[in-house]
Amino acid sequence: MSTPPQPPVGIGTGPGATPPSPGAAGRSPGPGRIALVLAVVVSLVLCGLAGAVSGGAAGTLTTDPVGPSALPSTGADFPSADRRYLPGVKVATIAEDWLKKTNSYTCTPPERPSRTVSEAPQFQQCTAPGNLRWDLTVSIEFDDETHVRLVRADCAFKPGAKVCASLFATTADAVLAGNPELRQRAYDWAEKNAESDSVTTIGGVRFTIRLQPRSITAVPTL
Repeated sequence: MSTPPQPPVGIGTGPGATPPSPGAAGRSPGPGRIALVLAVVVSLVLCGLAGAVSGGAAGTLTTDPVGPSALPSTGADFPSADRRYLPGVKVATIAEDWLKKTNSYTCTPPERPSRTVSEAPQFQQCTAPGNLRWDLTVSIEFDDETHVRLVRADCAFKPGAKVCASLFATTADAVLAGNPELRQRAYDWAEKNAESDSVTTIGGVRFTIRLQPRSITAVPTL
């Protein structure tokens, strides 16, 4: 009597293998298992987000700021408050010593408050004696006795009048009266350039001569 043919032996089959339980093949997982898997996935995602946020916050709080730790130093030429004033010039030197005592000018504050060119809070205008009162004038703008911002001399005569050259030269000389080494240089420059629009800087003072209106102005070099 012959033995009937047997089916091929596969993995997990054959003698001694535990047969699959009824219904195991093709069965979907139950609702409870699905809920458990979803809960685990959500927990992992939330933990990852929390870690990223806390790590980012910690990085923000502990990161040192970028930039210099101190203000940069400034050079000697950097403008300061003292650079707004004519170096070494005093109101008394211009008004009292030069104009009143030496040239008999009259110096008074303005009759009405007026805005100054240099924004200085105080102002004096000095006028020549006699018939030259309205032809030769000198203006002084200042904060106080030792802080002068501007000195300006005006001459109403036409170009060619020697009186204008003399006024401009003595104005430059008076502004630099405290600097003996430079005052003669300022005097010579103003006298030589009295008939032209000219600008120069001497001893920290900027001198400007204008033909219209005829004037010389001294302001600090900023």
